[in-house]
This record gives sequence, C-alpha cells and structure tokens, in this order.
Amino acid sequence: MRSVTKAGYVHALPELVLSEEAFSFSVAEEEQKIVSFRVRAEDDSRIRGILTSPCHRLVPVVKEFSGSVCELRFAVDTRGLRAGDRVEGSLLLITDLGEKEIPVSADITGPAGSSFDPQVQTLDAFAQVCRKSMREGFRLFTDPSFPGILNGKNRPYMALYKGMSHNPVTYQHLEEFLVSTGKKEEIVLSL
Repeated sequence: MRSVTKAGYVHALPELVLSEEAFSFSVAEEEQKIVSFRVRAEDDSRIRGILTSPCHRLVPVVKEFSGSVCELRFAVDTRGLRAGDRVEGSLLLITDLGEKEIPVSADITGPAGSSFDPQVQTLDAFAQVCRKSMREGFRLFTDPSFPGILNGKNRPYMALYKGMSHNPVTYQHLEEFLVSTGKKEEIVLSL
C-alpha cells in the first residue's frame, strides 16, 4: 500500500497487481498476435483506467476498463515487417491507483509454415550448410524467411541479397552471394 495526502488527509491506496510485468515473444511476419493479461488492485477493490501505447505497432483491443479484475488485450501489428525484425515498445496502464509502464518485445519470425531450418540463424551457419549441400543451401536461399539471418552485423548484405534473389534465381546467384559476402573463395581460371 502507498499513501496519498490530499487536503490534509492521508489516503492509503492499494498497489496495482499485474499478471505479467513484461512481455517477450515471437510472432510470424504478416500475422497479428493478440496478447492478454490481467490487472487488479492488491486489495481486490474496483479499479478503472485506460490502456495505451506510444508504439504504433502495439494496439490496445479495448482502451478503457473497469472492475475488480480486468482482462486487458493488445495486438501486435507486424504488417510490413520481415523475419529478423523486432518490435520494441511499451504499454501504458493509467488507472485511478497510479500508472505502470509495461515493456513489450516481439521478435518477427518467418511466415507460418515456413520450411526454413531453425538451426540456420547466421550467415556463417548458412555458409556451412552450402559447403555440405549446395542444393539445401539453394533451397534456404530462395526461402522467404532467408532475410531473417541478415540481421546485426550481416544487415549490410541485405541489399546484395535483394539484388541476387530476383527471379529467376539460379545457383550462380547463390555462388556470387557467397563470394561477395566472403563466405566462399572466388574461383579463378586462367590460361
């Protein structure tokens, strides 16, 4: 409990109790995920308030709420995002008992039903797959989830990938991509 002094009187206010203090999850690209959580007062008294977010990708389903135990829901909008991207933001819970900020982090994965190998998360791992089987490497290279491994220090290769992955994609495009990223040695023939 915390106290609030108003006009010389001291009022004891109960704390807000949340079922989740933070959110971290994965969501497939082009999918809208709805997440729910509960909020109540520690003394189970009635509360009322609003749920909002400064992040345009975190959208409250219902903004206003009231009751002794309130189930709140928000949606994560992934339109326009690709595998490897991340949504980071917060929800703001503003109630008659005070305010709470709830951090939210959502990692965008490949489309649902993708055949992309979850063991291949880096460009080095992809190059290793290509060394073992160029056919498997080509399958991964043409998978819509491939850009997901071009994150972090490999982000500069995204433009190269986009240029090499336009139809028709051939094994030569894959070879040139690997050579350009330094993952495969260039083959030089001279006479």
